[in-house]
Amino acid sequence: MIRGLVLASKIPLQNDDIEICQRVFDQICVEKGIKDDERCEELAASIIDFYQHGVKNEASLKRLFF
Repeated sequence: MIRGLVLASKIPLQNDDIEICQRVFDQICVEKGIKDDERCEELAASIIDFYQHGVKNEASLKRLFF
C-alpha cells in the first residue's frame, strides 16, 4: 500500500523512509483493525503526508493516529 502511494507522490522517498512508513501503517492497521481498502489507502496517504512534512520518528507518526 505504502510503496504504491509513494510512487505516485511528487516528493520521492528513499527505501528507509518507505520502510518506516510501512511499519507505522502495518502497526496502526493491526491495532485499529483497519481492513477496508478505502480506509487503508486514506491512512497510508496520511502517514506519507505527515512524514514528508517532517514527522520522521515512528513513535511520533503512530501517536498522530491514536
